[in-house]
Amino acid sequence: MEEKQNNRTNKSAKSDAHNQTAFNRYRIILFVVLAFLALGLTAVSLYVNAPSQTNESDLSQESEIAARSEEQSVPEIELSLNAESATEEPFLHGWVINSRGYTYLYGNLGGEQFNYSDQTFDRFLNAAVGISAQVPDGTSVFCMPIPTTIGFLYSEIPDEIKKSDDFFNSSQKTFLDTVEDRLPKRVSFVPLYEMFCDALQNDEELFFRTDMNWTADAAFLAYKAFCKAAGNPATSKDIYQKCSYPGFLGSFYKATGASSLESNPEVFSYYRNEDTDACEVTLYEGQNVFKSYRLTGNGFLDPCDAYLSYLGTEGAYFKIKSPCLTEQKLLIIGDESCAAMIPFLIQNYSEIHYVNPLRYRRDLLDIFTDNKFKDILIASYLTNAVKGDFPVFLETIAGVKNG
Repeated sequence: MEEKQNNRTNKSAKSDAHNQTAFNRYRIILFVVLAFLALGLTAVSLYVNAPSQTNESDLSQESEIAARSEEQSVPEIELSLNAESATEEPFLHGWVINSRGYTYLYGNLGGEQFNYSDQTFDRFLNAAVGISAQVPDGTSVFCMPIPTTIGFLYSEIPDEIKKSDDFFNSSQKTFLDTVEDRLPKRVSFVPLYEMFCDALQNDEELFFRTDMNWTADAAFLAYKAFCKAAGNPATSKDIYQKCSYPGFLGSFYKATGASSLESNPEVFSYYRNEDTDACEVTLYEGQNVFKSYRLTGNGFLDPCDAYLSYLGTEGAYFKIKSPCLTEQKLLIIGDESCAAMIPFLIQNYSEIHYVNPLRYRRDLLDIFTDNKFKDILIASYLTNAVKGDFPVFLETIAGVKNG
């Protein structure tokens, strides 16, 4: 009897020991869980309340992400020459290497850099002086260098963007002022810069955003400035019909294919009336003669080439006979900018001879021999005046050589 009682006592003791061991195990597990929870809550609290800190590595990564974002999605920005630059939102800016060489993009606007040295300045000036030296007595010579978009937009681009893009330009106004100061008295300077500044302040559209050329309205202002210098009465735009092509994307877009330009097409306009339609246009290209072109309203296949509505093509030597009864002749020596002025100039001259130095390969004596000109106008965009082939060929037809 006593032995049975002892067995029950031993079993009870073992059971109590087992239960105590299990209880201790549960206590350990519970302690570990609570410890992990406490550590987790502490970490969360430290993260939430910690001050915001960003190291240089993080900034670099953020910059790379932002740069990729700019490349993938360029916001539509309405860029105005008179408005403050939209720096609140990132937008595309920088150089694009293309068929034109280098095109600078700033938001939805394309542009060409303008820089010059003493040598390039002298080349342009000497060519103008050399042309005037060949002119027969009784003929007046005028020089009209044409400022471009960058001459007015450049000051609005933030300095940090100019520096990061390596986009530095010479002052177009300084160039123009120096030309005016150094021209001999026999060559009259035609000023445009201040007139353009006033027009831009009045929100007149003088330049295209997607094309290197000026607008017909800018060409009309230049026409008025030339008439003032030459003592001619300037006609009014009211006698013309303004014709327009919507969806114009010019040479900057054609060269770059930039989406920031494509998403902001422009309206190309030109002026036309019965006098422009009545003009007889003859193109001399080498040994070939063409009479199929009109002064304005020529067709074109590519919307990027809307500027070819003037004269139909870029040629070496055009002769335009107008209905004007003055019996006076004008010789224009210049780049493609001049084409937009001719529809207005026909009101003052019965014949206009237009020579493009980029294509004309003879000297001017051939033209002087057969014609008596009242006036000669030398005109080109400043970006052409100091770079590429234009000043070289201008020297050639002027018969001058720079050492």
